Amino acid sequence: MDKDYLASYKSIHSKLKKRFLRKPNYPEAADQLHQLQHLLRQESAPSYAAFCALAASRCEQALNNPLAQASTLVRTAQLYLEAEAEEQLLMETDFEGNLLDAVNCYEQAIQIYVTEGLQTYAGTLYTELATIVQLFSHVEEALQYHFKAASLLSSSPLNTVQCLDSALQCQLHLHRYDGALESLLKIVDTVIDCHDPSGEILFVVSDPCTHASGFGVAGLQHSPAFHAPLYQHCFDIARPCLICAIARTTDGDPFLLAGKLASPGAYRQIVNDAEVTAVLLYFALLEELPNKAKLLKAPLLRFLSDTDEFVAPHMEQQFELDLRYLVACLHELSPEASRSAQIAVTPRLTHAQKDLLHDVLILRNLVS
Repeated sequence: MDKDYLASYKSIHSKLKKRFLRKPNYPEAADQLHQLQHLLRQESAPSYAAFCALAASRCEQALNNPLAQASTLVRTAQLYLEAEAEEQLLMETDFEGNLLDAVNCYEQAIQIYVTEGLQTYAGTLYTELATIVQLFSHVEEALQYHFKAASLLSSSPLNTVQCLDSALQCQLHLHRYDGALESLLKIVDTVIDCHDPSGEILFVVSDPCTHASGFGVAGLQHSPAFHAPLYQHCFDIARPCLICAIARTTDGDPFLLAGKLASPGAYRQIVNDAEVTAVLLYFALLEELPNKAKLLKAPLLRFLSDTDEFVAPHMEQQFELDLRYLVACLHELSPEASRSAQIAVTPRLTHAQKDLLHDVLILRNLVS
């Protein structure tokens, strides 16, 4: 740190010393620390800037301003990450001390948001933290953060599913196929639980009278005859029967049920990706955990059927045909046919699905 900056920091710090009949001037100190942090950041000294930001967060804690403290802690974490990236780029150290400090700041900010009842803010920070540690090749830690984010964002089905999907990618990367199976089933269950048979989203809201559209009854709240609690009570009774009626038509296949219920757009794409992963995961589990593979037998049998009809109405037809061909080749253990089928489907697979398919081909001795 430059001598001028060091002198400025000492001057600010002196204002925080407790003296007789004089309280520390926390507001002024916090403002000056933020200014010093900004100057140090402009001078390309992110680690020193992070030190000043951390001191500012302590001032905000003393002022009993938790939201400002949480915001400053996140800024501090970002500065630590910048310092860590610079060190790794210059290969100065592999200790990752700045990364550990950044993670600690994120977790403190998350705890503040949880305490303040702001679960969505906390869940979003867990998602951000998971992405960051994954960039630094800490997939195991990222997996846990994705699960924590899913738990905190449970009020939003789409966000929950996206967090579970990110966790699924981590599990596939770590070759934890049993955990990947659990995540897949949670994703599909979440999609089913938040849709009704007409394809409208049915997540629970805190005020049915003002958010009646969440139950597929937009505009009814303006009707004098509308009574939201009674409507919700009646629907809660009827909904399991409606879901069961559809389940009977899909032969216990949760992926097909989710595909029929999911509304076009993000939910439909999520189900599509989940089903592709499930079919590939079946063959991976078949080699390592055959008892677990049975849970994915329903979609597999659908793709192995001899029917001329399309068996996945939520999937693009040409891709479904290519996928059915691949499944047949993997089932019949045909090396040559498997290679050609792999070429056909690969452009439509995600990165994790491509790696999973490669692992399946190796496990089933279909590649040399």
